[in-house]
Amino acid sequence: MLSVTHRLEGQDISIEIRVGDIFSIEGAFIISANTAFETDMLDGPVSPESLQGQFTNKYYDKVEYLKQELTDALIAEEFVLDGEKPERKESYEIGKVIKVSPRGQVAYFVAIDELREYGGIESSLDNVREGLGSLWYYIGVQGTLKPLVVPVLGTGHSGIPISREQMIIEIITSFIAACTEKKFCEKLTIIISENDYRQHDVNLEELGTYLRLYAREVHRKAHDLIAPIDEPI
Repeated sequence: MLSVTHRLEGQDISIEIRVGDIFSIEGAFIISANTAFETDMLDGPVSPESLQGQFTNKYYDKVEYLKQELTDALIAEEFVLDGEKPERKESYEIGKVIKVSPRGQVAYFVAIDELREYGGIESSLDNVREGLGSLWYYIGVQGTLKPLVVPVLGTGHSGIPISREQMIIEIITSFIAACTEKKFCEKLTIIISENDYRQHDVNLEELGTYLRLYAREVHRKAHDLIAPIDEPI
């Protein structure tokens, strides 16, 4: 198994970067979505080969079942916020997060993609950063300590023009920063597909080094902030 793991100092939280199949990992999946939470894989913007498409085919008998579950969750959340039953919106803000649980498998859909006027989707690094921030907040409020499994967001059908390695660094940085405020889970697994690992020459060793060094630096700064200051005699 190709993987590197580091435990955050002073916290019972592990971060693993692993090459493999996301659906073979135990935990709640993080799935990128579009701001309309569109699910159509025939004439719509969702590719059957995307993670959302694969997740739909694996856990739902029909695409319509996912669409209905997302609709119910979106409406229920708006009802809680507004105090009256609204209708589903045509579009939501970047960073909107919704949880679904088909067949007992928890997944958090986070909106990082925008629909193009003439079809397809597009995203940006800023969208991913905003989405990750919203995701950690949502899980901190409404989630559990269940392990989290996240793919290399935005580098496939979303078309964000950065390397897989850089996106993994973005995920690591965002998660560790969030963990200084709250514990979301005991383990985060960042999963790299075997195809991406081979095709894009992802350097797992360098990513492991970055993970260890950045985690230690954040821990050191946090420790310096809370360390007692000796009073003068």
